[in-house]
Amino acid sequence: GHSVTSPAVSPTGAGMAKGSRQNSGCSVRKPPVTSSFSSGSTVQVEVYSYDVNNLNEQGQTVLDSVKAEGSFTMLDNDVPATLNSDGKYMLLYTDGSTSAENTAQRERVLQLFEAFKVDN
Repeated sequence: GHSVTSPAVSPTGAGMAKGSRQNSGCSVRKPPVTSSFSSGSTVQVEVYSYDVNNLNEQGQTVLDSVKAEGSFTMLDNDVPATLNSDGKYMLLYTDGSTSAENTAQRERVLQLFEAFKVDN
């Protein structure tokens, strides 16, 4: 089973960051939502919310890179990321395990996140 050790991830952008990332260089409207849980390994999930009509140059560069490459560069590291369907939210999903169960869970989460859209 899965045991959650911090608040559940909510793509509304509510919550406080507790990771080492500093908003990935973008104009973030709210602090990222982060969650860690155990699924045979430690999984780190971060969700960032963006005002896509009000990005600074660095923020636009990050989102363009994620759209084109599925990742962006931060502190000389390649960071895999996924955007939702309207590009307003970015998901960073890190799981050290490559087991079939964890890989399937990751793919399921990414599919659900990519389809996610807020009607407003």
